[in-house]
Amino acid sequence: MRLAAIGLLTFGGTLCFEAPCSAQENEWNLRADFDADEFPSPWRYEGASPGQDDYFDLIPYPMKSLLPPDSVWRRAWVDPNGFRGTEYTRAFSIRMPGGTDNTPGDALRVHPEGERDPVISWTAPYDGTISVTGRAGQSECPQGSNGVRWRVLHGTSNVWTTDVNSGEFETFDLEIEVRSGDLLRFREDARGNSPCDWGFLATTIRYVSTTPKLRRGDVNQDGGFDIVDPIRTLHHLFSGEELLCRDGADVNDDGRLDVSDAIGGLGYLFLGTVAPAPPFAECGFDTTDDDLDCEVFAGCV
Repeated sequence: MRLAAIGLLTFGGTLCFEAPCSAQENEWNLRADFDADEFPSPWRYEGASPGQDDYFDLIPYPMKSLLPPDSVWRRAWVDPNGFRGTEYTRAFSIRMPGGTDNTPGDALRVHPEGERDPVISWTAPYDGTISVTGRAGQSECPQGSNGVRWRVLHGTSNVWTTDVNSGEFETFDLEIEVRSGDLLRFREDARGNSPCDWGFLATTIRYVSTTPKLRRGDVNQDGGFDIVDPIRTLHHLFSGEELLCRDGADVNDDGRLDVSDAIGGLGYLFLGTVAPAPPFAECGFDTTDDDLDCEVFAGCV
């Protein structure tokens, strides 16, 4: 299997995997992608009630149009159900780095408002393994604050969390397997009710592989390895039966799918000869650079 991380092409200035994505985008940076006036896909801005998982979409409130052109404020993202006449419930506010605080230049500053915690989410455009790096912290506050908690969530699973106080930050370096449509959420939880609870987030998301995990030898992808699997390989070789993961049928991992793979599988099953090459007992990535494809492997989601 040709790993996507081997050989990167440039498409119009955008990094892209040599295979299989052709013109797909490979890297997203929150600060570089930020747009004050619309949701910069695949990013979204959401709100959530403190202590709850009731995420909801927001709409932009035209704060920038009400301020001087040189203002560091950029946008308030609001809950459309929070409008009450001329008042509104801000889900969170965004402002650019500025002043004397420690906000990094590659970060966005956000603040929880009106019983709403700020959430910045990213939707995976395709299957693969992503690298998620960055830092999350709290801007300096001379008046003191209650501190904030930052969390990174994959779906409903919490994969990273940190509690920080005024002027503090923590870095994160995560590797997460995603499927197309999965949500990655960066959430700031207020730990009190202070006007100084400004959090900041800087993050870059990059695909390190767009190949699915597999279990070698499990040709029919039923979670086991038995006589049916080498028979399926023979049907593919001599009858043209389609295989969704030809790389998984390459039992000896020599980069070719031929009769020796079926013979090797039968030998292991009935004569106790050499076991299929890794990954065999458990799901994993194939690290061999070859041209065998693997569209999907149902047993290793």
